[in-house]
Amino acid sequence: MAGAEFSPYAVAAALDEDAATIEGTCEELVRRHQFIRDSGVQTLPGGLVVGRFSFVHAVYRNVLYDRISAARRVLLHKRLALRGEQVYGERASEIAAEL
Repeated sequence: MAGAEFSPYAVAAALDEDAATIEGTCEELVRRHQFIRDSGVQTLPGGLVVGRFSFVHAVYRNVLYDRISAARRVLLHKRLALRGEQVYGERASEIAAEL
């Protein structure tokens, strides 16, 4: 899902944006050595392979998170949970703690 480590696919779901655009932004930040680093890939149910990124330091994540209003956070978390249920389907119990 999204947290200290995340995929652009999850961020795109939360923001209702294009995953390729989000991934491009993440890759550019990695190239510039700003805020995040590449954390490999993850294969989702159905075979979709998505990139993974992580924050270089927890402070970056915390500052970003704290700048989001509580109401917006609720919306973002709801979108993430709904997308997680869609992607994992009957296997959603594997990510139940995250949902």
